[in-house]
Amino acid sequence: MENLIEVRNANASDVAFIFNSWIQSFNDGNYESKRTRTSVEKPEKHLEIEELIRNPNTTIIVACNPSDQDQLYGFACGTTVLDPTAGKSYLVLHYVYVKQSFRNKKVASTLIKSLPGYEEATPFFFSQITYTWEKIMPKFKCVFNRHFIRKLTRSN
Repeated sequence: MENLIEVRNANASDVAFIFNSWIQSFNDGNYESKRTRTSVEKPEKHLEIEELIRNPNTTIIVACNPSDQDQLYGFACGTTVLDPTAGKSYLVLHYVYVKQSFRNKKVASTLIKSLPGYEEATPFFFSQITYTWEKIMPKFKCVFNRHFIRKLTRSN
């Protein structure tokens, strides 16, 4: 599948897809919405995503059709954070989304591995958790830390 997708930086025309997919996917797979059977479409979540998208330190990449770059298969959003005590940078993955018909084809893995700051042997952090992410976690050395998103956005 890797040669059937192209990974590129997101552009302004991709923002609606990214924002809407993120909200819908998060609502469908979020612990709170499953437990309470209510939507988590809270204004804070919208603000959090908007701030991450606008943050100059955030990288958003998309997987697309190489012959039609407007046909998007998914996206990944991450930030590289410097740990001054260790003198090392770490990837903080905020979200990865892949359309249903492209799942289980290594699109998510390709996106994650394409983010700046990803290194095979280095653990990375992720700032949001869903039921789907729990299935992906064992494939990567990663640690859940919700505090990264609060530190990187003003809304929290």
